[in-house]
Amino acid sequence: MIKSAHCVTERPDQAVFQMHAHENYEIFCFLSGDASYAVEGTCYRLRPGDLMLIRKKESHHLILHGDGRYERLIVNFDLPFLREIPSGSKLLEMFDDRPLGAYNHYSAALFPDHRWTYLVQKICTVAEPHRKLAFLMALLGELAEPFEAVRAGEFKYEPDSVAAMVQYINNHLTEDLSLAVLSSQFYLSKAHLNRIFKRTTGSTVWNYIITKRLLQARELLNGGMPPAAVCACCGFRDYTTFFRAYKKQFGISPKSQQNREL
Repeated sequence: MIKSAHCVTERPDQAVFQMHAHENYEIFCFLSGDASYAVEGTCYRLRPGDLMLIRKKESHHLILHGDGRYERLIVNFDLPFLREIPSGSKLLEMFDDRPLGAYNHYSAALFPDHRWTYLVQKICTVAEPHRKLAFLMALLGELAEPFEAVRAGEFKYEPDSVAAMVQYINNHLTEDLSLAVLSSQFYLSKAHLNRIFKRTTGSTVWNYIITKRLLQARELLNGGMPPAAVCACCGFRDYTTFFRAYKKQFGISPKSQQNREL
């Protein structure tokens, strides 16, 4: 499945661009504006022609630095067949083979011939699914080599305190992640911890945790696990809380989600 869009916002409002995560891969091409992009607590300054690569369930949001015209190309995709063909997983390494929030940014300076932007534009403009797929496969092939350069580049990924919190939360989703626990773990007051987390990620700590737990729950439901077991596996204390949060997030009950997939 491939979805694409060419979006233009003449007077962007920061309130519209909230932290979110989804269950497919995303290629984001920045065309114009004054902004940065935050991914799992890591902030990247954007220049026209830059690409951002976002993997499944990786939280991200735009940070505006001005209210001028904001233009971008967005490609969302999930190609399960890549896992089943020789070297197919190699085309997804730049998404999956890295820490959360690390090496997401591909500078336009890496491709002065604008080849990557051209391919993203073609994905967004052609209508036929087979042509979209052809251009996407070409783009993934083009990005596979620069990934090594990005990963081994001058600017090494060094997690700061918020990125360390993000990693800790994702590694302990089923455990107690109250502010009291996190403040003790990172030697910060609850108020200061929540303040710097929201400033960097665009989300409160609790909303971030709930979003990640619900994405994990949806994956388990789609895999056939009973809703009650999913509730327990994803760190929810009771089924009523899980049911309400799930329906609010996805517009469907956990049981209906599972029946849809079966």
